Amino acid sequence: MPERRRDDRSPVTHTIHVFDQDSGQRLGKVVDLSPEGFMLLGDSPVPKDKQFSCRLESEALNDNLVISAECLWSRESSSQGYHWSGFHISEISASAKEQLISLID
Repeated sequence: MPERRRDDRSPVTHTIHVFDQDSGQRLGKVVDLSPEGFMLLGDSPVPKDKQFSCRLESEALNDNLVISAECLWSRESSSQGYHWSGFHISEISASAKEQLISLID
């Protein structure tokens, strides 16, 4: 599969949990992050090509952030019972983007 990512993703130093805003289900924990997307590690597979309203929670953030993101891919991890998922951020407010970028720098 050709690489379509525009920005390099950076590993995160803070714990960021991602929840489906509609169902409240925890999707996973952010492993790496860029202004355009993120990869997370979760307990269950995330449906590919699905748009989510995501709530990001972290002690490093001023407030919980709500963004729209699409799951581009999901696959089982080599660690049994875990799944990797890659997301593209499709909608984010300017203030939320500033907060996310501060976690990268």
